[in-house]
Amino acid sequence: MAILEQPLINLLALSVTGDFGPLTMYTSRRRKIVVFDKAPPLVPSTTRQLIMRNRWRAAAQSWTVMTSQDRASWSSAAAAANLSIPGYQLWIFANTKPNSRGIIETVERQSGVTLPNKP
Repeated sequence: MAILEQPLINLLALSVTGDFGPLTMYTSRRRKIVVFDKAPPLVPSTTRQLIMRNRWRAAAQSWTVMTSQDRASWSSAAAAANLSIPGYQLWIFANTKPNSRGIIETVERQSGVTLPNKP
């Protein structure tokens, strides 16, 4: 474990928490950045975890292959419905939650935008 005195991240006024590549970093109570090697998981992933990870991966990949017009529709629907999330997060929600159809229909109704490529 290493404690960094004044790394570049502190100079940029960023708060450091979490995994960065092969390292785990956090800021101590004394405002020092603590860095150590990321620990491998103690138990293998469950089948349910793998299913959910694949569902999220597929949703993210499907967003990238959508046309810019379709992505703009999701973004404008989220904004018009006064949601506090961008269109990408609305898309991820719709594609990762099994019972989201009613919520997506409500967003369409409130925003007046017909959403393409609904799950």
